[in-house]
Amino acid sequence: MIWIPLALMLATFTLAQMQRYGTAPGLGWLPAVLPYAFAGAAAWFAAALLATVEMTPAVVAVIEAGRGFEARHPGLATALLAVLGALLACLGFARAAWRVSAALCERPENAYHVGVAGPAAMGVLGALLLALTLTRL
Repeated sequence: MIWIPLALMLATFTLAQMQRYGTAPGLGWLPAVLPYAFAGAAAWFAAALLATVEMTPAVVAVIEAGRGFEARHPGLATALLAVLGALLACLGFARAAWRVSAALCERPENAYHVGVAGPAAMGVLGALLLALTLTRL
């Protein structure tokens, strides 16, 4: 049963690539429907996967492994949090600043497509990890 959404995802991806590279120019209304069909098939696949696979033992094992690592190496866990937080904060805020500066260099009719929400969220996540690191020190 799980193969049906996978086949649908593969078919929509193949049709989208054919339309993209011009080997199937006469698709009509299909290019407007392909993204929604792919997203629907992906949601169907995720729901089927979550319905058929028991995730509780895997989640419990990952949580216990994390707790065990943190109990054995608390200093290393704090250092890893600090490095990950600094990396995410620097990369996220730098990418947001890059996108804002690129938008400021565009013509005014194109400048409203800034798109800084993702990089800014990554920077905020990094800053929160750094704050968590400071509370652990």
